[in-house]
Amino acid sequence: MNAKKYCFYKVGQSLGPSAKEALEELYSLFDDRVYLWVADAFDPEVGGFYYSTRSKPIDLYLPDIESTRQALTFISNSGLADVSGGRYSDFLPANIKEKIVEYTKSLQAPEGYFYHPQWGKVIKPSRKGRDLMWARRILKDFGAEPPYPYATEQMKSGNTPDSVPEYIKDKKLLWEYMESLGLNEDSYVKGQQLSSQTEMIIAAGNADVQIKFLRERQFADNGLWERGVAFNGVSGLLKLSSAYNILKAPILNIERTLESAIAVAVSEEAPTSITGIYNPPNAISNLINNLRLTGRDELIPKFKARIAESAADIITALTRRLSPYKFDADGSFSYFTYRSGHVSQGCPVVPKGERCGDMNAILLALGCLTSIYEIIDLPRIPVYGSEDSARFLEALLAAKPAIKTEQPPEWDSALIASKKFV
Repeated sequence: MNAKKYCFYKVGQSLGPSAKEALEELYSLFDDRVYLWVADAFDPEVGGFYYSTRSKPIDLYLPDIESTRQALTFISNSGLADVSGGRYSDFLPANIKEKIVEYTKSLQAPEGYFYHPQWGKVIKPSRKGRDLMWARRILKDFGAEPPYPYATEQMKSGNTPDSVPEYIKDKKLLWEYMESLGLNEDSYVKGQQLSSQTEMIIAAGNADVQIKFLRERQFADNGLWERGVAFNGVSGLLKLSSAYNILKAPILNIERTLESAIAVAVSEEAPTSITGIYNPPNAISNLINNLRLTGRDELIPKFKARIAESAADIITALTRRLSPYKFDADGSFSYFTYRSGHVSQGCPVVPKGERCGDMNAILLALGCLTSIYEIIDLPRIPVYGSEDSARFLEALLAAKPAIKTEQPPEWDSALIASKKFV
């Protein structure tokens, strides 16, 4: 019995035949076309990955740092890099690593942030914060230093860049900004805005303000930041628990928070996007990490035992929900069942309204599977093996530079030309 079959066997023994069948079906969604799509999204001339292979031949679209980080994470988390110890930085050929590092460095401005030529600097704070975070992780993983100190480091040294919003630097203005968001009305979108700026808030010395605000806005009865226990509230939990973990601050009412996350993870409610599938189990994973990061390890066995009670239903729900997002035309996954997400943090990445695969959805789909091993005590089984690793590398090395043969639709052209994505 090979390792993968043994894992399925163990799931059947511990969780029952329905969970075993659901997990086998979940694995079956990740055929070789997924990693071949990822390889094709690479532009060897630029050194980055596109959000979608559909964008590659279209003028005005270019690779971006978030899609590049997502592609690299996919390589590690899918098992493709297991032949080299599991790290994408050890798996990739030297010439590709050099191109990715060169590309990442080329995006940094002296102020320490990272900007893309297709979008410029008038972007959402969440875009700035995320790109800073992704670029930092890429360079760290490759053992490279940025051309300039990161914006967070410049702040810590007292040389705050002019581009840092005033509300980040001032405790009173930060509180007013957070109050203006309307967190309790839409904790997912607004939680994303807060989470993506957490590292900057810490660098400014205002972590205490963010912690106090989040604690005051949490509902004690369900542990969420919205009244209802539904997808949006648990998606908000994913973002805000990420902020708590960056802050290394304990989430209050955490047992009720766990119950809310499990309830949504196993519910019959249909998500409106692939994030709704990914967010509940990964929010549960964040809660366990929060216990670990805040010295409450004694609660982890209790949490894992509670999760195990619903494990079969969580796996079954993941499989049922994810299947419609598989894009049969090329084997990838799409952000919506009927189209891709055409903007990323407000920035255009693929023509509006088109159904096609996208890098964000692919990593989210993979995260639906890998989250199982984070929250349930099951042996981790890679999605792909050594033969897949060889085929992926061959495809990556054969990836072609983009040849722009199409013009984007009018709506996309106008937005890109405006250079205002706030």
